[in-house]
Parts: sequence; structure tokens; C-alpha cells
Amino acid sequence: MSASQLQPTATPPDDGPALTLEQARCVIWQTQPKQPMGQLLDSGVIGRKDLVWASQKAYRPEVRQAARTLLQAIDAPSVAPAAERVLLAAVSAEPSRYGPRVVVASAYLEERQENSFGLVMFGVGMGFIAFVYLVWFLIQSIWLEPFWPATLASVSLALSAAILIPYVRKQLRAWRTARQGRRGEEQVLDALRESLDQRWTIYRNLQLLDRTADLDLVLVGPGGVWCVQVKAYRAPLRYHAGRWETRHGQSWRPCDATFDPERAVTAQALRLHSFLAREGIERYVERAIALAEGIPAANVAESPLPVWLPFSVRQQTASLVTRYPVSDDERARINAILAQRADAQRAVEHDRRTGGRA
Repeated sequence: MSASQLQPTATPPDDGPALTLEQARCVIWQTQPKQPMGQLLDSGVIGRKDLVWASQKAYRPEVRQAARTLLQAIDAPSVAPAAERVLLAAVSAEPSRYGPRVVVASAYLEERQENSFGLVMFGVGMGFIAFVYLVWFLIQSIWLEPFWPATLASVSLALSAAILIPYVRKQLRAWRTARQGRRGEEQVLDALRESLDQRWTIYRNLQLLDRTADLDLVLVGPGGVWCVQVKAYRAPLRYHAGRWETRHGQSWRPCDATFDPERAVTAQALRLHSFLAREGIERYVERAIALAEGIPAANVAESPLPVWLPFSVRQQTASLVTRYPVSDDERARINAILAQRADAQRAVEHDRRTGGRA
């Protein structure tokens, strides 16, 4: 196939104006890894064929536009040295990092998911061994003694089932909950990567001193400090008459303290405020609730706190603002404190997993 056959088709009328080279390089690629296209192109993750495909078939208009602009830059004929220096200067003037910086402070959900899965497999294995042994013992006892051994084997089999089945079901629920929570956080995190710029830092699963519960997401940027509670409920959720409710069958019931997202995020925000205050920073912490499962927007329209829904989280978080502006110096101090806390948390988890071995 010739090079002319690989050229992208004309820009469809609904794609809007063409992007500049700098704008095109900053557009997030539509598949994994979801990173700026310029960065992926420089590292060789995507190439010219990928750009040709994206310029014609990408489902996001901005990706099609960016692909065409990058193709034009790649296929442009040789330019004079002076013009080439101008082009390279424009590219090198771009920020070295695109999108928010993400700091993973804990692998709590991953460990919880793995541990629960391991306990499920342990329970299933023990149940299988007990079942095989007791069935064999039952057959042998019926063959030798028709009453007592057979009765004992039957009772033992029933007791084993009564103990192991609830155990396995409990661990299976824990595994599903951890997996659901992890996927919910990753879904919200992906949306934040696309809506926030490089001035923001996102801390994931941050644990404060003397606390075992973690903060789902903490956002630090020009729009202030935000504490975000991520919820991945399967049951329908709504805010009605001043309280959060979940639906059970055909009726709505108030959320208990464990599942009330407003109460949870308020407690987390207060803890973060107190933690920063002990470090000499008086900063109001904004609150938000991010739902990983799609529900009608009308269900949360009355909520006094911002609620980020899957289909609108990018628009809702593209321009976050705080009631008390934060300076660049204060933002740098907060990031330094939280990054140090995340480092200490990861070190503790590493020592726990390795038993203190290097």
C-alpha cells in the first residue's frame, strides 16, 4: 500500500476547527494507555499506522483532529533549519508532564481483594476435602456397620457444610466488594486524568496518622483541596428529604452509617483538615461524592454536596473551584506533606508484606 493511500480522509464537517501541534500532543489517547498522544508517539507506543486509523475511525472527534494534526507534522516535507528550530522550540516548550500526578499511597484494595480470593479458595478446598473424606467414610461405615458410623458420618458432613458454606459466602462477598470498590476508584481516576491538568495531584487511598481507614481520593490543585468519597453501589441510590437512601425491592430505606456517602466524606474531610492543621496549614477541605454506578441525575439533584456521576464526571471536574483560593506556595506545602505521608505509608505496607526484610 502506497503512502498516498495511507493519508487520512478529509476532515468531517462535525469535527470542528483543526488543532495546533501543541493542542494535538496534549489530547488523551482513547484506548489504553490513556495518556497524551504526543507522549505515546515520542515513546513509540503508537505509530503512524495508529494515527491513520485514529484520524478516520476514532469515536472521539478530538482524537481524530489530533491524529490528523500529528500526521501532517510527521509527513511534512523537510523544512529550512531556521523553521525547524522554531518547530522544535515550540514542542520543547510544552510541559514535561500532562494531566494530574497520581500518587498511590496504599495497595489496600488490591491486598484485600487478593486475600479474600485466597480465603475463598481455602474454604472451597477444605470443603472439597471434607466432602470426599466424609462420603468415603459414610460408604465404608454403611458397608461395615449400618447404624452408628453412618449416622456419625452424616452428622459430620452436615456440620462441615454448615460451617464452610457460610464462610465461603462471606469471603466471596468480601472479594466482590473489594473488586467493585477497586474498579469504581479506577473508573473515577481515569475520568479525572482526562479532566484535570498538570497542576493537580491526586492521592489515592491515603491513610492519615493513627487511622486505619483510608481516604479514597484526595485532590490538591489550584481549585483547592478536595476529599472525594467513591461509592460503587449496585443498589439504586438517591438523596431525598435531607438523607441518602438505597432501594430495597420497591421501597427506599435510609442508608446506615456505614454506607452513607455524605457522612463518610464529611468525616474524611474533617480528618484531613485536622491533619493539615497539625502541620501548620489551615485549609478548608472541599467535599465531593463520586458514584461509579450510573443513576439518574434527578436522584441526586437535591444533594448539598457535589455528586459526580459516570456520564458527567469529566464536565463536573474540568474546572473545580474552592471557596477559599489557594496560593502556589500553599499548594506546594500541602503536596510535600501528603507526599511524605504517602511515602511513609507505602514503607509500612512494604515492611508488613516482607516481614521487615529488604
